[in-house]
Amino acid sequence: MEAEIRLNDLISVLPVKEVIGSDTIEIGKIEYDSREIEPDDVFVALVGANVDGHDYISNAVDKKAACLVVERTPDTHASVCVTVPDTREALALLSAKYYDYPSRQMKTLAVTGTNGKTTVTYLIKSIFEERGRRIGLIGTIEYLTGEHRISAVNTTPESLQLERLLMIMKSERIRTVVMEVSSHALVAGRVRMIDFDVVGITNLTQDHLDFHKTMQEYRDAKATLFDMAAGDDKWAVLNLDDSEYEFFRARVKSPYLSYSISDRQADLSATDIRTSPTGSSFHLITPLGEEDIALKLAGEHNVSNAVCAAAFAMAAGMDIGAIKRGLDEASHVPGRLEPIENDRGIHIFVDYAHTPDALEHACSVCRSLTESKLVVLFGCGGDRDKSKRKLMGEAVSRYADRIVVTSDNPRSEDPLAIIEEIKPGLDSAVHADIVPDRKEAIKAALDSCSENDVLLVAGKGHEDYQIIGKTKTHFDDREIVRELLRKNA
Repeated sequence: MEAEIRLNDLISVLPVKEVIGSDTIEIGKIEYDSREIEPDDVFVALVGANVDGHDYISNAVDKKAACLVVERTPDTHASVCVTVPDTREALALLSAKYYDYPSRQMKTLAVTGTNGKTTVTYLIKSIFEERGRRIGLIGTIEYLTGEHRISAVNTTPESLQLERLLMIMKSERIRTVVMEVSSHALVAGRVRMIDFDVVGITNLTQDHLDFHKTMQEYRDAKATLFDMAAGDDKWAVLNLDDSEYEFFRARVKSPYLSYSISDRQADLSATDIRTSPTGSSFHLITPLGEEDIALKLAGEHNVSNAVCAAAFAMAAGMDIGAIKRGLDEASHVPGRLEPIENDRGIHIFVDYAHTPDALEHACSVCRSLTESKLVVLFGCGGDRDKSKRKLMGEAVSRYADRIVVTSDNPRSEDPLAIIEEIKPGLDSAVHADIVPDRKEAIKAALDSCSENDVLLVAGKGHEDYQIIGKTKTHFDDREIVRELLRKNA
């Protein structure tokens, strides 16, 4: 499915500083991983935070790369060497050109925000499918390209993979795609060449400060998505309940729809909200009409996600009937308050919550589901924003009757050192067990539960791995919970 193209045509989209060699040659494919290079390929030397592609130029040359795209001219180079100011920008430009700008021939919906992106994209997908429309999906859990499901590596893939995925969707006659767009992707320019039709944000709360350093930098990164959908033929979706609503509204350069679960002045709103362990119900009010919705997802935050999805769908041309059917029929999103069935009468949920706000929402929902005990298991990731560790301890302490603090991808950090930074946020009035081994921690949490209790296993959700040091091993909270339940049956 790769294109046939001459180098001079391909690099015509670049702000070229210098070309060494003849650019009239035919080239193979584009790669930025030297291990994937084949004869006649173009190797783009990406400069990353931890890895510099220029260090792997000799590998690409040994594999007979026809062209190098670089920021610094190397001592050893292929038959052609193209120097540009920014290889990340170059990769986005080259990838879009190589795959013939697939997003221009599709309706593209982009969801950003700290929490809720994944759920919103799955709800949008359900709405389109209820209308009989095929839709592609790119996000944290997986990439769905029609007949194929690919496990996700990044929430938003690198520009080369992104354009390739869109090209595959287009070839399978998918004309709509919904995607999550992370702040990292926006800063790195991965979506630079995507022609977005509808963009929107779920909320903005603390996360990724190891990368962005300040909340203002994080907010500004998110806001760049709205710069990419300017014009009267574009739409934006904004959360009126979010504290940064006015900031994002000022950045919008298109018509927009606001949504809320607390303010009837929003374009779309929800009233008569009721939640239970098995789902939520609410009355949806939109400019297209009103409907009663029966959602299979528990919690007010999921009602907000549903109204957000309805706003996206409306902006993309869906009717109120499809919106109702899509929300009513939407199934559980993997790892998002995912219930684990059992015969012990415990309400067990596995959730991806790994930020203070997401953990607060998940704990609040679980607290509302029982008059018995709420047990919460969580940890904090290593080599990530340390300032949120105490905040996560505080969030759990506000709701839990018992807390189990454990490890969650400690990476290069000492798990016990991470836990020590969580401890100041814990309320001494709430019993807390410190169990660094995550499997043992899940066992301890289960053992502490009785009938009608709620157990929230937070942090990993859909993830199926644990990273300790540089070693990544298989670990799925859902599998572990089910295994322990079987052993104790």
